Amino acid sequence: MGQETDYLHKILKDKKRRKLIRLLNNKGSLCYTDLLEETGEVSTGLLNYHLKVLADLVTKDKEGSYVLTEKGKLACRLLTEGSDDQSLKRRSWEPRFWKTISIFFVGTFILTIALYFLGYITLNSLYQSLIWIFPAICVIFVIEHIMRDVVAEKNSEDILQLIFMLEV
Repeated sequence: MGQETDYLHKILKDKKRRKLIRLLNNKGSLCYTDLLEETGEVSTGLLNYHLKVLADLVTKDKEGSYVLTEKGKLACRLLTEGSDDQSLKRRSWEPRFWKTISIFFVGTFILTIALYFLGYITLNSLYQSLIWIFPAICVIFVIEHIMRDVVAEKNSEDILQLIFMLEV
């Protein structure tokens, strides 16, 4: 299941492929030239590449137009129900998290040093407070990871399980 989830995330993280999926979902079926025009692609090679990557989600009908497979329809549902593009950015929260933690660490460090030099805390208290900052950051990171990735991924895996269990 993990490989299939990673595979779908890899496919759908590209903005042009998401646009293709949504276009086909909205229009029903489109011929190659309509797809080229609707997406605004200049390069047929690039469109061919995206269609090849989307092979499990997009197929041709009897008239030669491109349509979504059942997996493609479920993937589109995942895109629309899963808060659009944000659901596919699996670790976009980490840079903001580390920036916030860095500001917190520097602020705590400066405050602790200031309290020591002003005589409000002893040298032993200074060491203890600086030593406890690192484990606190680790605990906060683990909680943040569980809340953002594990819980969110569990919800998306229910939908992904439907996608990859369907046989077309």
